[in-house]
Amino acid sequence: MSTVYKPLASKYLEYLSRDEAHKIIIQFDAMPLRPGCQVMWSGVPRRWVQIWADERDLQTLTTAMGPLMDGKSPLCRRKSRDREAWSKYVKGASALFAESLPKGNVVTVILRPPPHRLEPLESTTYQRLEQPVLKGEDGGLAVLRIDVVHITIKGAENNAYQFWPVDEGQCWTQEHDASDIRKRLDNVKGFKSATVQTTMSLSHQNTGRPITIGAKCVGGPAYKAIQIAQICLAHGMVNALTGLTEMQEKKRASKVDKLVKVDKLAKVDKLAKVDKLAKVDKLAKVGKVDKVGKTKEVKKSKKVEMAENAGNEGKAKKAKKAKKANAVQKADILKTTKTEKGSKKMKKQERIENKKKKTRKAERGTTALLQSICVA
Repeated sequence: MSTVYKPLASKYLEYLSRDEAHKIIIQFDAMPLRPGCQVMWSGVPRRWVQIWADERDLQTLTTAMGPLMDGKSPLCRRKSRDREAWSKYVKGASALFAESLPKGNVVTVILRPPPHRLEPLESTTYQRLEQPVLKGEDGGLAVLRIDVVHITIKGAENNAYQFWPVDEGQCWTQEHDASDIRKRLDNVKGFKSATVQTTMSLSHQNTGRPITIGAKCVGGPAYKAIQIAQICLAHGMVNALTGLTEMQEKKRASKVDKLVKVDKLAKVDKLAKVDKLAKVDKLAKVGKVDKVGKTKEVKKSKKVEMAENAGNEGKAKKAKKAKKANAVQKADILKTTKTEKGSKKMKKQERIENKKKKTRKAERGTTALLQSICVA
């Protein structure tokens, strides 16, 4: 363990035992803690902060603690502690994290959007333990600057602004709408590409000694340039922007080369497309001629089929008419036969009735004669 960290083991006995503090400090040394790569948070879901930091290759307390805060590791004591004891352990680890991170660099803090960025009662772990250490209020070294990012606002996850020593929150409120709060933090593309780790070796204006500064730049090239310039001016550096201009010139040259290559590829693509279109036009013309011939043949065949169908339909109609005529003739014949049969029956019945009448008359005459004879 480094001799610089030995007094820290007994500084936070309210939260940690000496053995626990020793293990945490050893873990921080083993990481190690990279300059300008630390992230703290307050009032924001821890999981959101961890996703945001992982995509930028930044170090949160959970990242720095490693197996000591991994529930799956046997070195983690979370399962053997109740909620209150584990909360004290995390608070002590947070304070050691603020004490152990490299000073003289930028520290990023994730907070809620304005106007309520911090708790008014200063009851959070960040306000009571971490922030005083970062500002050097406890007598130690202070960080160069505290930057704030509001990841809970849509479109502001890549925009950082200075929170300390100068609060530039008004500039942020002019560019963003604090009411446009996101409901969940998805794995948004572009986080990692927007983070650039820049390290510049500069000389101090007074002493002339070389000093290496690591700056975590979030946002576009203009913001990166301003951030590095502010770091250099804060340290009183000379020749601070020479390295930056060289880097920008190289980037511009590479962009020009890429654009030239893209133009060449575009021209080649255009020529290839023109050739393809010419071939397609030729094939289309040939195809059109073939299609015209085929369409004429198809039309002729259709006309023939239509004529044949019309002839067949005429024959079918004639056959139907003949069938109807035959049916009518048969019906007439049946009617005539029925009428003839009926007339014959009628005549027979008339003959029978006449005979009956004659027989009745004869019987009446005979009866009358018999009666007269009997009377005589």
